[in-house]
Amino acid sequence: MKALKDIVVSVKSNERSNPRFIMLMKAQYFLNDQWNRYRECIIIDISRDGACIKLPSDIKITLDELVNVELFSKEGKPVQFSGPVKWIRRSENALIAGIKLKKRLDDKTLSSIG
Repeated sequence: MKALKDIVVSVKSNERSNPRFIMLMKAQYFLNDQWNRYRECIIIDISRDGACIKLPSDIKITLDELVNVELFSKEGKPVQFSGPVKWIRRSENALIAGIKLKKRLDDKTLSSIG
């Protein structure tokens, strides 16, 4: 089984149409409309159109499933985004998922979290 760092490195740079910003930031997420079931995740990287997130290994998730993510800006304000899962990679202790954002992030939002 591949280590987490090997999975992250294996994600091709051409899978995103915009530059990525490495985050490694704690956030929380919920699947579909289960807003009362927030769980912790880590945003590995983010771009205007997508994000790569690390989820717990026990999570059951499928392609095109909607993921809703919330994190906090440098100023402490909540930033939310959502989108369908476009790819999934598993390791022994984590699940890495690529999300295509439903709404593109603007410059102000990107700079507030980066």
